[in-house]
Amino acid sequence: MNLFHHMHTLPPDFTHVHENLEVTFCVQGSYLFHYEVPQQQAEEPYDAEVHVTSGTLILMPKGIFHG
Repeated sequence: MNLFHHMHTLPPDFTHVHENLEVTFCVQGSYLFHYEVPQQQAEEPYDAEVHVTSGTLILMPKGIFHG
């Protein structure tokens, strides 16, 4: 298992994907988290977003584009 500590600002259109589960915990501040809802969960894939605030835990499955 790899653990990383990130403190950065990303451009709004930055997305990426992982081959493993990603666990994100917002310690301080807030941001918009974008992710793709895959075709298996909807008729057509679409982008969604959630407003993340301190204390929020995100579990991002492998293979889901997010940023």
